[in-house]
Amino acid sequence: MDANDLSESVALEANFTFVVRDAKKGKSTPINPILPETEHEKFLWKETEKRNKLRKQKRAERKEEREKLKDLERVNELLAKGRVFQDMPDLADRDSILIKDTSHENSLICQPQQYNKHGRIFGGFLMRKAFELAFSNAYTFAGVEVGNFLRFKSRVLYTEANRSAKPLINIEVVAHVTSPELRL
Repeated sequence: MDANDLSESVALEANFTFVVRDAKKGKSTPINPILPETEHEKFLWKETEKRNKLRKQKRAERKEEREKLKDLERVNELLAKGRVFQDMPDLADRDSILIKDTSHENSLICQPQQYNKHGRIFGGFLMRKAFELAFSNAYTFAGVEVGNFLRFKSRVLYTEANRSAKPLINIEVVAHVTSPELRL
């Protein structure tokens, strides 16, 4: 190579990202877009857009991974506490209880007066029984005082209707006792 070839060869190629911040809010603010004019500028613009999309996608994937790791750490922490409680109860936290020890059950025979026009048990009756069981379970572990504001949330977690003789439904009921004056 002679001296002329060296002076015209590319030594460095760089990509820059420009961000404008709003002085009052401290957040990014829109700017006038760059409008590529030549074919080479349009090519560079498309390449930059691809890199930006890839960078954003990788950032989202990393965030998702961090959230999964955080959830996994929480699960491992709870399992470790549960293991201590189960294997060495005297060393366990006194404010803890195993889930299996919080279970309540109720059995009843569904009578004809609770059925609907289709010959099945009325859904409202089933929900009332689920509510009563949830209430008694919550009351066992966190007594509810007169005048407390009690809120129940119920949701269907899973259903399986393909077993026509015995359809399956899992329902979760969460009870919250709040005292608005104490901000609880």
